[in-house]
Amino acid sequence: GIIFFYHIACTGGASMNHWLGKQVKHNGPHTSYWTSWGRHDGRERKFIDGMNNQTKKIGPNEWRVVHAHGYSYFPNASE
Repeated sequence: GIIFFYHIACTGGASMNHWLGKQVKHNGPHTSYWTSWGRHDGRERKFIDGMNNQTKKIGPNEWRVVHAHGYSYFPNASE
């Protein structure tokens, strides 16, 4: 499974991120964590590439946690 955590600044997200980090350590090698921060040229492409790598080849008992900070994720404003 995939847990996508969209961290909006000043909403208690640091506590949630800390809890998710503990879960990853607790669940061992079948769980991985990836984060993306920053807003500069090329960041959107790096975010997409990182998401693609994190979500490839997930086994039936694996979990992937993705932490996208509000400044690094570019939601489609037209949706």
